[in-house]
Amino acid sequence: MQKLMQRTSAAQRQATRRAARQTGKVENAQEWQNRQQRKARTASQSMYIKNERERRREAYEAGSHLAPRYDVGEQADTYATVDAYILQGVNRTWRQYKNEICPFAEGDRVVVTQGKEKGKIGRITTMDAQAGSVKINGLNMGDWYVPEWARQEDADPRPIVAAPLPIPFSHIKLVHPLRDPETGVFKDTIIDKIVVRLRAQPEEPVEASPFVRREVLGWDPKTREYIRGRRFIPGLEQEMPWPETEDAKEETAHDDDTYRINVDEVTHRPYLLQPPMPPSVIDELRNKYSVFRTRHEDWYVARKEAEDRAVQQKKELARLVSTPTMELREKTRRERLDSRKDLNPDQLAEIGRLVAEGRRSAAKEVSRRSA
Repeated sequence: MQKLMQRTSAAQRQATRRAARQTGKVENAQEWQNRQQRKARTASQSMYIKNERERRREAYEAGSHLAPRYDVGEQADTYATVDAYILQGVNRTWRQYKNEICPFAEGDRVVVTQGKEKGKIGRITTMDAQAGSVKINGLNMGDWYVPEWARQEDADPRPIVAAPLPIPFSHIKLVHPLRDPETGVFKDTIIDKIVVRLRAQPEEPVEASPFVRREVLGWDPKTREYIRGRRFIPGLEQEMPWPETEDAKEETAHDDDTYRINVDEVTHRPYLLQPPMPPSVIDELRNKYSVFRTRHEDWYVARKEAEDRAVQQKKELARLVSTPTMELREKTRRERLDSRKDLNPDQLAEIGRLVAEGRRSAAKEVSRRSA
């Protein structure tokens, strides 16, 4: 039975290592794909900027009457628009954002610190924590062309729609009203740094909150869910509350709906002496002879234990049987013990004298080095 348990344990460890290697390969492939998408997106943005600068220079040199028009032909509807994939941020892999703590949320007021919208304040409408970017209402807008089939599905006849482009976390800062100590008037203040932690003070216990479920802040490595704690302004120790989210719309009840009381009703009560399902169901759900099986029938366990006892008895019987070689080895060992003689007083005195001389010489050496 012990060998069977060791085999099951070894199979589980091998399966865990195999799954970890496979997960690593998938993450490496996803990271490479995201890197290529990011490069393509950056190159496309650079191309748009470069082409627009060239056309602006050409129009300036030719004048308003001789400047060429590009919004004709195939570009009559798509001129000055961007591709749809530029409107979406490129997702990062788990390795890239697992240690990141996001202080932003939908509904926060932020100021743009870089780019063409530098210095403008807006409210976050969409936040993508995995991509590390946000979309701000009315800022960093871009026109994109909507195909005809998409217009028919959305029932929107406009061929060109303006939508906000994603802005990375590093290009924005929070804006929060703070009281002026001199005038006592609240003014919008740019918060340069935000501290996010589970509790107000390190020695305080964690409060019961829907956002704080366990002693983890940020991305939970087990569930890969984001757990946001409480935001504080360092120095002032003033808490910045998270923006309030809109309540879910009340759903309309219908005659064929299931009542909540019926859903929450407990219909199964487990007992220690009664399994929740027949034991034979396990063999149907999993191979009966699987190496990962940890539950076995009583007759199988009894047979394996009997085999182990038989092997142990065989080893004990082997110790009782003596061969000529074993008898010769035992005889030699006894003769060696009998031939061992005790030391006489003269030999013990000589050994004591040598030990005393060695100690005196060691003491002299130590005194010589210290001097």
